[in-house]
Amino acid sequence: MISKHDMKMFQTARKLAKQANFDTFHIGCVITYKKKIIGFGNNSKKTHPKQAKYNKYRHFNKTSKGVRHSLHAEIAAINNISYVVGKDINWSKVKVYVYRISEGRASGKGMARCCPACMQALKDLGIQHLYYTTNKGYAYEKIDTYA
Repeated sequence: MISKHDMKMFQTARKLAKQANFDTFHIGCVITYKKKIIGFGNNSKKTHPKQAKYNKYRHFNKTSKGVRHSLHAEIAAINNISYVVGKDINWSKVKVYVYRISEGRASGKGMARCCPACMQALKDLGIQHLYYTTNKGYAYEKIDTYA
């Protein structure tokens, strides 16, 4: 069930998605712990070494021309986590909210389930709670960090 607080986090992720500079779609991500935002980001044309590292889970052909490691919203949010409190975080209680803006859809939302690369990054941290937009609404998924 999506709570009032969850909806507030989705709206924050939507605002971040509006700021994305990626050409084809816009995604925003908010990471929370104890109802406080600890990380946030959006997808970008920029590349990042962490994205390149995790893209192996997307099964990119390394010899493909034009393959870029553009920064996904989830990896950007992970990179922006405030590690000042990092040692006190119980990662299994962290929540991730991902919002995809889809122009032309009546709902204005699109499927924002994490790709295999971002899902692995969340698993590596021990994050188990993922909320994301779908074409018609919102979804929650408990991540199996042992798989």
